[in-house]
Amino acid sequence: MHTSTKLLPPDFWPISIFLFCFVYIWLLIFLITRQFSGWRSFAERYPAQVRPTGSTYTASKYWVGKMPFYKNCVRIIFTDAGVYFYMRFFFRLFHPPFLLPWESVKRIEKVHGFFGSRYLLKIEDAVTRVQLELPEKVEHDLSRYYNPGPIDKAENLARK
Repeated sequence: MHTSTKLLPPDFWPISIFLFCFVYIWLLIFLITRQFSGWRSFAERYPAQVRPTGSTYTASKYWVGKMPFYKNCVRIIFTDAGVYFYMRFFFRLFHPPFLLPWESVKRIEKVHGFFGSRYLLKIEDAVTRVQLELPEKVEHDLSRYYNPGPIDKAENLARK
């Protein structure tokens, strides 16, 4: 027997194989979610090179249709030009940041629940439709940056 194999602990290969499989599955999940979550579509059409300054908020949910794709890992910053999206550090692989223009934000709803209020952002463009759930503390920045069209203003006045 070689001297190099005597130096390895007896559980070296099972642990190595487990770690390799774990990393492989993690990368596969990233690729699949990127493809079907709309992230890739938005990132290709609205690339952002520089992270803007401003308050950062974490979306408690990001979903396409009725299926949540990301929970507590999508981060956003509101700007004059739109909404800047990026991922938390461990989820950034295959998820480049993008700056979505305000025209793609079709509806913002304040929802009241058992644990407090939150905001739902319904985002849609020609290719992709997603929703975000944000904490109530985004209200100040939303009112500062989001300028709804005349139809949205009339709907909001009718609700009050």
